[in-house]
Amino acid sequence: MQIFKKKIPLLSMLPKEIYSNLDFSEFQLPNDFVNRLREELERELGAFVMTYKYDPFKKFKFSDNQLCSIIACAKLSEKQIDILNSKEKLAKNCGISFAVYEKPLRFLSRGKL
Repeated sequence: MQIFKKKIPLLSMLPKEIYSNLDFSEFQLPNDFVNRLREELERELGAFVMTYKYDPFKKFKFSDNQLCSIIACAKLSEKQIDILNSKEKLAKNCGISFAVYEKPLRFLSRGKL
């Protein structure tokens, strides 16, 4: 799981006890193309971007050890949503979707790790 920290700096900012208990089952390690898209999004949106497996048929189930239960998602403007959607359309061709988190990180009280 250390390889995720190398590709996605957001994960290096998590306390060790949180990182070590994260549910990695939905994460997708980005290829170079998708990682460039992710980095562009981080710059353009001023937020952290995480890569997830894209499966339009899978139902999502929340749990306390998922990133979205631990840190706050970014609030995006309509223009930012358009930017995200355009890059995510390209990433989905590679089986990856994005989630956008606040920068700086804001931990949610419901995170129980």
